Amino acid sequence: MKKNLISKAMVIMVSATLVASAFTGCGKKDKDSATKVFDYDIKDYVTELGAYTGRTVEEQVTEVTDEDVQNELNELRESKATYNDITDRAVIEGDILTIDYTKSQAGADDVNQTDYEVTVGEGMLGNEIEAKLVGMELNKTSTVEVDEATTADDGSTSTVKSTYTITVKSIKEKVLPEVTSEFLNENTEYDSLDNYLAGTKLQLEEDNLESAKQQTKAQLLQDITKDSTVVGAPAFLYNINYNSLAQTYSNYANYFGTDLEGYLEMAGSSLEGLQEQAVSTTEQALVVEAILKDAGKDITDEQYNEKLKSYVDEYDYKSTDELLEKFSKEELLMSMRSEVCLDYLYENNTINQTTVSASSN
Repeated sequence: MKKNLISKAMVIMVSATLVASAFTGCGKKDKDSATKVFDYDIKDYVTELGAYTGRTVEEQVTEVTDEDVQNELNELRESKATYNDITDRAVIEGDILTIDYTKSQAGADDVNQTDYEVTVGEGMLGNEIEAKLVGMELNKTSTVEVDEATTADDGSTSTVKSTYTITVKSIKEKVLPEVTSEFLNENTEYDSLDNYLAGTKLQLEEDNLESAKQQTKAQLLQDITKDSTVVGAPAFLYNINYNSLAQTYSNYANYFGTDLEGYLEMAGSSLEGLQEQAVSTTEQALVVEAILKDAGKDITDEQYNEKLKSYVDEYDYKSTDELLEKFSKEELLMSMRSEVCLDYLYENNTINQTTVSASSN
């Protein structure tokens, strides 16, 4: 699966929202020059630009522990797990079961489920019920009773007795692979456990450094925007920001089986909050442009083409043509320009870097 190209520039703006696509389709679509994108005067909107050099920010890099490295190894083993069909013993904790069940409760219709999959001990069916699954036998039906909370129409709660009639249709046992040199050779770039542990720790440290760096860039831009005076915005720029954010959250909503408003409510926000976020994103997008103009930073046609080729490799596209079918030139260019601006800020301000434990974050 391809990584999201635009998100690289987007995640470090406005608490991980869409600056790069804030510029999507901006201005005139001049296909001959990478630098001719905007058709408005940035000084009409950013009337006072906060100092964008000479600042000092604190950068906290989370240390990598042996537990972090072990968790990576555990995840690798989990991803390569196999499952054995069990026919010669009863259910034990950790088994993956396929069951049919009927739930009966006084004053309520029976609930019937077929081919329900449950991992014993994970609590998806309820801890009390799953504890009673232990010891059940394949292709046999058992009845268990549990006390369950119920909520009345008036909001009051009470405890009622529920009866579950359960048939175990299959039992599977998860088998995790042993960590051998052969296993590591087949699934990683390492040939021994020691090399894997050392290499994984180094990679996690690099990841934490990069994450801290992106957070620092975001903080710098937020601080500069706060110290700038932004008056209004081109209507199309706000609309693009709003639509980009709405589309992103709609995609999340689809994943969770809800709509945009439902997802925003789950996330503790609302359509009004989305509008405020679009305003904030637009302000930061304008400040990015003001910084680039004031610092004399931009991307030449040659640099654009070189970066385009690097995107193809970095984000696993077959060709620049495929990349340009996915994203417009304006989107790509603005992603590049955002990176230029943020890199410039990081290089031209004082970064005080410290290492902190995960528990202190």
